[in-house]
Amino acid sequence: MVKVYRCNPEVGEKPHYRSYEVPWHEGMTVLEVLRSIYENHEPIAFRYHCRSGVCGACGVMVNGRPVLACRTYVEGPGELVIEPLKNFNVIKDLVVDRRPMLEQTIKLEPWLLRGHKAAVDFEKVEWSLESKDKFYLLASCRECYLCRAACPAAEVGFRKPEVTKYPGAKFYVRDLATRLLDPRDEGKHTRAVKLKEDIDAYACTTCKKCWEVCPREFEVPEVMEELRSHIANVGLGPLEGHMVFADFIKKTGRAVDRQATPLVEQVPELIDVANPIDEVLFFTGCLIDFRLQRVGLGIIDVLKRNNVRVIVPKDQQCCGSPAIRSGLFGVGKAQAMKNVEVFERYGVSKVVMGCPGCLLTWKTNYPKFIYEERKNLPRLEVYEITEYLVKILGLDKINKNFSSVDMRVTYHDSCHLRRGCGIWKEPRELISIIPGLKFREMNEHDVCCGSGGGVRAGRRAVSVEIGKRKVDNIVAAEVDGVIMECPFCYIQIRDVLQQFHGGKVKVLYLIELIADAYKGAEGN
Repeated sequence: MVKVYRCNPEVGEKPHYRSYEVPWHEGMTVLEVLRSIYENHEPIAFRYHCRSGVCGACGVMVNGRPVLACRTYVEGPGELVIEPLKNFNVIKDLVVDRRPMLEQTIKLEPWLLRGHKAAVDFEKVEWSLESKDKFYLLASCRECYLCRAACPAAEVGFRKPEVTKYPGAKFYVRDLATRLLDPRDEGKHTRAVKLKEDIDAYACTTCKKCWEVCPREFEVPEVMEELRSHIANVGLGPLEGHMVFADFIKKTGRAVDRQATPLVEQVPELIDVANPIDEVLFFTGCLIDFRLQRVGLGIIDVLKRNNVRVIVPKDQQCCGSPAIRSGLFGVGKAQAMKNVEVFERYGVSKVVMGCPGCLLTWKTNYPKFIYEERKNLPRLEVYEITEYLVKILGLDKINKNFSSVDMRVTYHDSCHLRRGCGIWKEPRELISIIPGLKFREMNEHDVCCGSGGGVRAGRRAVSVEIGKRKVDNIVAAEVDGVIMECPFCYIQIRDVLQQFHGGKVKVLYLIELIADAYKGAEGN
């Protein structure tokens, strides 16, 4: 059964869904489904052209996900819901109005800007191979707008343009990044202004939803961070909220101020156990060290109860992520060098952490920064705590002496953890072994909460709008608690739940919940 969104505003037809029986066959694409409906049932409006995933014309939503109809296979018989791309006005049925997007592109002037005419017919251009390769890659953007349909910030821009003008990744990937990479272009300062003002570059949460749906699989967050670096290099950024964190890092080595005794001062450097089965270094991260100390204590307690010796280096500093996400690569690189030097001193290879933002920075940014400076990679393996428990210790081997936790819960996927680091099964596997928990998956469980990419710090209004969409889904799940594994998400969801729903649902950190279940089994 195929349900298709139907709407014809020109004749006053209101949006509705119509169902069609379409025989399925192996290798069938969504485009074939639409053609079958058109040819065998009744005319419906939809776009397509090349039928080979090149032109980008046939974008639609299939079961809530933006896809190219010609490249998306129908896996088997079952219900299929086909809708127009989100964050567009609809002309008719599945055809969306792209004209505002073209007008936006024209405003960005995605052509070469030259202030003078070359003195000779042929001009020699110095162009590094890396920049040229990246230019041709980004220039291959299909302009399909799946990124816009998937983007939580673009959804805010479409629904509330007074909050942000952010249009989605295509505009800075295809229209601006290519020009900034081109040494022939002489309008780079003008383009930086357009990035900041017309694109609202700081509204991107770097959640990678765009990467997840992109036919070319562009690493969009990396492109955005490089563009923010360009904005910073010409003196137009970062925003004031970002500079608060950057200034703290440069002055104190930490991104936030001291409000209570930091975790690293509450615990000894070495937390030993009898007959350890493994030994790890614990990178706390600023929020766990300075704001959510009980989460850090929970991580240590869970590791101890599983016979793991823990070392908490006292000289560790901020990972540099807040600076990197806002384009201050120099600050981030300095932090990478300091932390790797500190952690390598111990001769222990495994590093465990409880913050996905720190994990992503150690996994993706640190190897590049360290190699640039010393021509070799860090001698360290980094793990998120749930990943370590499930993959390294083994789900079948970890201590399961838990008390029952009678609670209905759902789980929010941190963007950095799920799409950034590929960790999403492990937390759910741990949830499944805690007795008493009744788990239900909420709608849009892997959509951004609005805290990442410096958006909460620099563009709070955008952050709140994205966060409201998240907490509305949490409340709709009718649960007692929402579990997560990220300090940024924890604080954001806690605050936005309080703002819009009076804290109706309890916000829980998974590793802290596990630690409490251990204590409960002992009567504590």
